[in-house]
Amino acid sequence: RLVPNHVIRKAAFTRARENPDLELLDEHKAVEASPGSRRSIVKLEDGSRLTAKLVVAADTRFSSVRQQAGIAASMHDFGQTMLVCRMTHETGHENTAWECFLYGSTIAVLPLNGDMSSIVLTLPQHLAVQWLDKPAETYAADIERALCGRFGQMELVSERIAYPLVGVYAEQFVSDGFALVGDAAVGMHPVTAHGYNFCVTGAHALAQRVARAASQGNDIRSRSLLGSYELEHRLRTRPLYEATKRLVQLYTTETPLVRAARKALLHSGNAMVPAKAAIAGLLTRHAA
Repeated sequence: RLVPNHVIRKAAFTRARENPDLELLDEHKAVEASPGSRRSIVKLEDGSRLTAKLVVAADTRFSSVRQQAGIAASMHDFGQTMLVCRMTHETGHENTAWECFLYGSTIAVLPLNGDMSSIVLTLPQHLAVQWLDKPAETYAADIERALCGRFGQMELVSERIAYPLVGVYAEQFVSDGFALVGDAAVGMHPVTAHGYNFCVTGAHALAQRVARAASQGNDIRSRSLLGSYELEHRLRTRPLYEATKRLVQLYTTETPLVRAARKALLHSGNAMVPAKAAIAGLLTRHAA
């Protein structure tokens, strides 16, 4: 069963506010970030300047702070839009997530409390616009049909939110007194459901090193510390980031050659037990 993102964010915010050493500045965004050899500087839109030994950016995959710090990123536009909503359904989900790969689209059923699920529909942009314009009853009926009636009658119980899908991988995760975590470092396509895991494990890997260095009186911005974090996070994320791109391309490209390759790969993968187990292991491995 999944926990909605707003619940996780509220819990994290509540926990952070309990820390007496934390000063929250949430009224002015950062407009300039300058990594430095001794201290890094962040300028806010109200004109104030903050200095710190280490600045950590976690401001989405389209990070303006990353750009201000002079760190480039590779971006891959999948040419798709993800539509997310909540729907109730007659048949229970049994606390099991489903994902259906259809020609040119995918649909995922992600269990919530009761007979309700988060429905994630991924489509080319022009089709996503058409689906957004459908009346609620028509949308529910079409989702029900796409799932072959597996969940019985379905009803739309929330608004539909659209997210253009762009994968992002920063060319560096660190520079002088500066580090990237979360989507600012790695922005995943959601098909393998590892984006949140990488956000958490990346932040944990950096925080562990910083806390250890601080407790031992060492430099929290040392090149060895930041380099160690970058290496660990890159080794953890790069293989699955690249594999996810290839997987999405395999299922969303509809040329005859790719369709033939997809069919052959699925048949061979299903027949070759070691290969099947390796693929499943890659997609479901523990991210810690």
